[in-house]
Amino acid sequence: MEIISTTKVCGGTLRRIKHASSSTKTEMTFAVFTPPTKLPPKDGFPALFWLSGLTCNDQNFAQKASPAFVAAANEGLAIVMPDTSPRGAGVPGEDDRCGASTLKCPLLNRSRRRGKKNLRVPL
Repeated sequence: MEIISTTKVCGGTLRRIKHASSSTKTEMTFAVFTPPTKLPPKDGFPALFWLSGLTCNDQNFAQKASPAFVAAANEGLAIVMPDTSPRGAGVPGEDDRCGASTLKCPLLNRSRRRGKKNLRVPL
C-alpha cells in the first residue's frame, strides 16, 4: 500500500491510498477519513463505508460531502471511500468506449463477458 495524499479536513485526516487488489487484479485506490484524536482508539474507529456509484472513484464523495466530515469528526467516526470500479485492466474497448472505468464495459455488453477476471459482480 502507498499513501498518495494526506489532507487535514474538519480537524481530522483524509488519506488517499493505492494498493494492488488481488480481487480485481488491478491497482485500486481508496480514501479514508479519520476523525481528530490525540490517541487512536485501541480497537480502531467505528467506520462508515461509502460506496459511490458506477464509474465513480474514491474522490467523488470527498469532494461533495463536507457536512459528512463535520458530522464524522464530531462523532468520532471514520469514513472509508473505496473506488468502486477497477480501472486500467486492459479490457478491450475500455478506453475508447467506456471512459475511465473497466466495470462499465461488461455491464454495457454482457454477452461478451469482457473484463470478467477483473470484476466481482454477477454478469
